Amino acid sequence: MVLIAPQAKLSTLTHKFNQQLMSYKVSEKEATISNLRACQDEKIVATFLAELPTVLASLESFSEKKDFSK
Repeated sequence: MVLIAPQAKLSTLTHKFNQQLMSYKVSEKEATISNLRACQDEKIVATFLAELPTVLASLESFSEKKDFSK
C-alpha cells in the first residue's frame, strides 16, 4: 500500500523545505564571508606587526637626527 500526499500538502512541504534550504545557504554564505573577512583582518594585522619594527626604527632614527640638529 502506497500513500500519496495531496498536491496542496506536498506543495506546502516543498515550499517549507525550499525556504529552510535557502535560509541555510544564506547563513552558510554569510559564515563564509565572515571567515574571509577574518582572514583578511589577520593578514592586515600580521603585515602591520611584521613592518612595525622597521617603522619604529625609522622613527627613532628620525628623532635622533632631529635631536642632533638642535
